[in-house]
Amino acid sequence: MSEAAGHPDPEEVGDAGHLDEELGGDPAVGGKYAEDEGEVVTPVQFAQLEVPAARKGKPRMSRLNNVAVDITVELGRKEMSVRQLSALKEQDIIELSKLAGEAFDIRVNNRPFAEGEVVVVTDLMAVRITKMMDYSRPPEELDEEML
Repeated sequence: MSEAAGHPDPEEVGDAGHLDEELGGDPAVGGKYAEDEGEVVTPVQFAQLEVPAARKGKPRMSRLNNVAVDITVELGRKEMSVRQLSALKEQDIIELSKLAGEAFDIRVNNRPFAEGEVVVVTDLMAVRITKMMDYSRPPEELDEEML
């Protein structure tokens, strides 16, 4: 036996199967090893966890009321090469994928949320929501629809 760890030295014992039989089983599967004569180490027995009772009432959504989200109103999209982008200068025009008068996309944290139209409210631009997205469909379908 190795004095430091209290376990047999693998070179002294031979193969591991023989060691398991000699000391009472494999501890990885719940067996026991005798540390010293008369002293036995056994696996720990834990009490069975109980499933918590379901909460009654409405979930407290008020916890989310102070979470900040990023809202973006997207006029349209345009794919350009780096060469085209680097050639842009003041007064250049970038043609977008949307037609004039078409609804703008409203995104929350870069996810489709609604469509709307631009309005002016006391000299400030604003967006009137004209259509909410259908959240019964997976988000991937909504992303494809808005492209």
